[in-house]
Amino acid sequence: MFGAGGGAEGLNAELYTEFAVPFLRIYLMFIVFTCLQKVCAIFVQSIGLAKVAVPLSFLRDILLIVCVFTVPLGLGVMGVAWAAPIADAVAAFVTFPIMIRIWKKLGKEESASPTPTLSEEQV
Repeated sequence: MFGAGGGAEGLNAELYTEFAVPFLRIYLMFIVFTCLQKVCAIFVQSIGLAKVAVPLSFLRDILLIVCVFTVPLGLGVMGVAWAAPIADAVAAFVTFPIMIRIWKKLGKEESASPTPTLSEEQV
């Protein structure tokens, strides 16, 4: 599939590598934020806040789809690579403040009662 087309396989391989290496470096730049964002969404779901967890779970994926179609309009083909870091950063900026607020409320309730509970209205 790649590099097929005669005796110039070496040249094609170099061109693919020249494009793929920076593309993957950009695309995976903030992948750690994706992992942390997913962990936060799973944690929120595990404490019984499903109405908060569902949007957090879909947030990065929806942002990625939107960015894949909009960012390349300004940046060309490399805009597809930049779509993931942009989606990761925005999802992190939305998820982490919500998570901090939930964490603080859990700490307050834990000190007030032996069995902490947090309702979705409190978030």
